[in-house]
Amino acid sequence: MVQGMGSLLDLCPAPDVEILGDLCERFKKLPSEIKDSEDWAFLYKYTRLKSLRSWYETWNRMVARPELKIRMGMDVVQWMLALMGEARERYG
Repeated sequence: MVQGMGSLLDLCPAPDVEILGDLCERFKKLPSEIKDSEDWAFLYKYTRLKSLRSWYETWNRMVARPELKIRMGMDVVQWMLALMGEARERYG
């Protein structure tokens, strides 16, 4: 997840799981059809990264356009801030 946040902040490349997940989704294939892996573990990680991307886009809209009055739960805000801080530390 930290590498996913680092990628969203343009601090490091996207994680392999996200790149392969995009390919799997685009071509409607399972990871096992591309390389040996645990499908469920892979899909779980990929789903979490897609969720992170969605939250990050919401975060950006909320911060950039306060007039839209977009709200996020405090736990999500704290999670996003912690991930951003860790990604900056690791990849910045």
